[in-house]
Amino acid sequence: MKKTIGLLVVLAVVFVPIFLFIHFAHSNTNSVSAAFLNYPEDSNASHANYYLDAGALVDAVESTHPLFELGEIPLSYEETKDQYLTYTLNDMTLHCFYLATEKYLASLGDGHMGLGDNGNRYIDIGWYAQNNTLYLLDANGLPSDEFVTRIGGVDVTKIMKQVDTFHSAENDTAKQTNYIYFCGQADMLTLSGVAVGDSVEISTNKRDFAAQMILSGGAARQYTKDYDVKTQAIGDVFYIDLGSFVSDTAANDIANVIRNARDKGTTEFIVDVRDNPGGYIQEGEKLLNALGMSAPRYGVYICDSALYRQQPRDQVDSRFFDLECAPQLDMARQNSQIHLVVLTDANTFSAATMFAVYVQDGKLGTVVGQPSSNAPTCYSAIVNYQMPVSGLTVPISTCKFYRPDVSADQQTMTPDVVVPYGEDALQKALEILQSE
Repeated sequence: MKKTIGLLVVLAVVFVPIFLFIHFAHSNTNSVSAAFLNYPEDSNASHANYYLDAGALVDAVESTHPLFELGEIPLSYEETKDQYLTYTLNDMTLHCFYLATEKYLASLGDGHMGLGDNGNRYIDIGWYAQNNTLYLLDANGLPSDEFVTRIGGVDVTKIMKQVDTFHSAENDTAKQTNYIYFCGQADMLTLSGVAVGDSVEISTNKRDFAAQMILSGGAARQYTKDYDVKTQAIGDVFYIDLGSFVSDTAANDIANVIRNARDKGTTEFIVDVRDNPGGYIQEGEKLLNALGMSAPRYGVYICDSALYRQQPRDQVDSRFFDLECAPQLDMARQNSQIHLVVLTDANTFSAATMFAVYVQDGKLGTVVGQPSSNAPTCYSAIVNYQMPVSGLTVPISTCKFYRPDVSADQQTMTPDVVVPYGEDALQKALEILQSE
């Protein structure tokens, strides 16, 4: 009998702490999970465990992104990372893992890093965000004095807080732009407690009405240009509309067109990089060279990681292969015979922002339009990392670029002439050239 009691005591001493540890660890995991991502699971969807993806992604990010070597880790990063790794210990749908990964990436504060749209639905509505307020657009596409207070009965500030958590913003323009695109997104609405159906109730300072939910479209973020470049003669002005900075062939062709136009006596040029997601800034430098100008040099810091070294060398500026360099503003060369205007808006991004910064910092021309949502000094030069289990592809920045003019605003590229939202920036550019 004594032996039996002794054996029971030993078993209790050994297994009770283990049971308690597992119980409390599981409870803690559930608690962290609910706090990290309170999103209803679809019981009909297939579930899987993506913890291997989460761990591999964190390793890839921390060994590749320059902010870790530079000691620029955001305050919220470590806590968000720990919650992400804990949350992904659970089985979940791919959609929930997608959202969890978006939240983790947003904690880096890098506008180049995100998973992009995943076939979401959006409120079919037109609005504009300014000073953390969503103003409805009038029949002319201009902001009215009617603003949104609640969506689906939920205060709009709560929805904006979710957007801030899941989508990084490098400056206030990016923050307001995120509100335009994501305050009407089904995922952000659901996370905020909105019951999303075929329509949602919109409450404003003036009325209540129902708005339909549609697949994409609406206020969803979409780059609308489906071309590399278009050109047009507007009187004596040569207008160049750039859809991206991706095509080397298009850049060479337009450079030749610019030289031909100059040979025929054209001296006034407008380069439109509104709604331009970027690409390779070398293509922009070719355009400036064709105008008889030279760009100042961005400074750069490279995180020389394994992922960075896997980039095709034709996609990396040859000046940045194996070095760290400081900004060089004095490399800019103006052409007094050319009058250049560059058009920008909130969707001017990455290499398109850099192009506008070249012109502004180097005093090569005049920038007209709206501020860019991409900071002039930023992380960029992404490499794509594919997670092995989910198959999701994540862009990871490998470099930090420093604005050529170190005395200028490093966070926001504000045009020399700001044109209010909804007004015609192209017409303003033509007026500026006519007055010169």
